[in-house]
Amino acid sequence: SAQKYNFKYIIMISNHSGFEITNLQRWKDALTYLNDTYFKDSAYLIVNNKPVINVFANSGIEEYLNDLNLFMKDELGYDGVIWQLGAENTRYNTIPTDNGSVKVQRDFSELIEHNKAENQRLYNLKRPTYYPFLTSGWDSRPWANRPNGYARPSDWYTRDVKKWSSFFKWGYQMARYQTMSEFKSVLIYAFNEYGEGGYLAPTKGDKKASYLCEIKKVKDSV
Repeated sequence: SAQKYNFKYIIMISNHSGFEITNLQRWKDALTYLNDTYFKDSAYLIVNNKPVINVFANSGIEEYLNDLNLFMKDELGYDGVIWQLGAENTRYNTIPTDNGSVKVQRDFSELIEHNKAENQRLYNLKRPTYYPFLTSGWDSRPWANRPNGYARPSDWYTRDVKKWSSFFKWGYQMARYQTMSEFKSVLIYAFNEYGEGGYLAPTKGDKKASYLCEIKKVKDSV
């Protein structure tokens, strides 16, 4: 891509159910593969000689973190890893409890306040692997009737770009000034999860991608 070197990227290891990495040696094998395949790419994000890796689920890795950081130093020539754990455990798409069988439209503010409370709970644990997660919306109705039953219908939320801007500013400031990680970041759910209502990408009704543009506006103003 002509734009490749205008951006940095990291890998998210999606070790959710059915795809777990189950022991220390397999984690070491995974890091060796990532080093050979991605870390040597100049576009991969490395901070203080530590690759940044996002792990979707904490389960099965927390007990190995010290050993894996030593492995990165002793065998692969880095000063460790900046770990980001884990989108699943931080409830990246957390929503308030709905009304059971009655599904209703709700205000975006409810979703935002619920996410703030969940972030604050996790921040209070004082873990260096924590990073804020921000939900850009939730509306799973497009996937509600899929034959595999993956998506469960729930309440949905009317998005509002001004409320989103304020929410992103809150999360960005928390990441920048309060979190313990060497690399300050937020996770946004999501860029183009149209089937569940979390998206920043342009749509027919928002061709200018106003939610995405708010990110730059906030960063430039803080």
